[in-house]
Amino acid sequence: MSEIKTLLNQSSHYLAGRIIIMAAGFISFPILTRVFSVSDYGILGLISTTLFIAIAITKLGFPPAIVRFYAEFKSKNQLANFYSTLFLGSAAVAATVAVFFGLIIKLFFSNFLDSNIVSLLYLVSILIFTACTIDILTSFLRAEQRTKLYNLIQIIRRYISLSLGIFLVFFFIKGLYGFFVGQIISGIVLLFFLIYFFRKKIKITLANFSPPIFKDSIKYGFPLVWAELGHLVLNYADRYLIQLYSGSISLGLYTAGYDLATYATEAIIYPIAYAMEPIYMNILVNKGEEETKVFFTKLFRFFLLIIFPVAFGFIAVRKDLLVFLASSKYVEAYTIIPYVVIGQAIYACSII
Repeated sequence: MSEIKTLLNQSSHYLAGRIIIMAAGFISFPILTRVFSVSDYGILGLISTTLFIAIAITKLGFPPAIVRFYAEFKSKNQLANFYSTLFLGSAAVAATVAVFFGLIIKLFFSNFLDSNIVSLLYLVSILIFTACTIDILTSFLRAEQRTKLYNLIQIIRRYISLSLGIFLVFFFIKGLYGFFVGQIISGIVLLFFLIYFFRKKIKITLANFSPPIFKDSIKYGFPLVWAELGHLVLNYADRYLIQLYSGSISLGLYTAGYDLATYATEAIIYPIAYAMEPIYMNILVNKGEEETKVFFTKLFRFFLLIIFPVAFGFIAVRKDLLVFLASSKYVEAYTIIPYVVIGQAIYACSII
């Protein structure tokens, strides 16, 4: 029962952080839907989807590997090797993928895509590097179960990137280009801060890099990339099809409805999913497989009591909420919300 109490305690930290982050989404959602045209909002969703997929592949499953192996290397007093290997290795991979992505855009996609979209995709190549390295460093905090600091950093990350992006759009660089430039600047600032923070805490050097640790982390994490990639394809690949067959206006309507629907389910899924990983890995290492199964059984019952009432309550108010937040020009999007919310609620059960 102590593990469930720990889960509830740490989930409350993640939930508080998620609520604050969601507040940023609710604040920015009406701003972005009004600043950008329906077409531009659709392109924003398409570029963001491309970024999500690229980041998922680039991370090679390092974040779950960090959570998985942290307890073991801590018990062996090898955290310096563990931190150095995972950070330097993942940063090298991210830099390689970012350069490769930029070359693909230049050599292939620039020939048949709109020049504005090509410019945005070049920015994506930079965001791949910053986002991946930030995710790796914050994963160390998750593994350490430093939930309050982890959430504080995620909140700062979210608010600074949105605020700076919107500020640049209003005053300096109009359109989607200005918004993504703001994402890049905020990402670079946060990345330097995190590197400074961890270098003060533990020595991250090339001398501490361990090829066996790097190999074992990829061996464990890389198969999980396909699970994350499958999740992203399931949730976002339809946007490419909508853009292809129906155009950016239809995509903008769909993206608005989908984004609003995810706020409801992610408020429940995110805190539990993030809190449970370090806890069940710790139970597995210290108490064995049977105790881990008992933990999951209790957790699943608790999860079901929450997720479906929230989902159906959100469906009941979806139309009024959409018009209030995004304006009446997106009202048609309310029809897709029930399908998305129910689908995500069912999918969320598979996480446990």
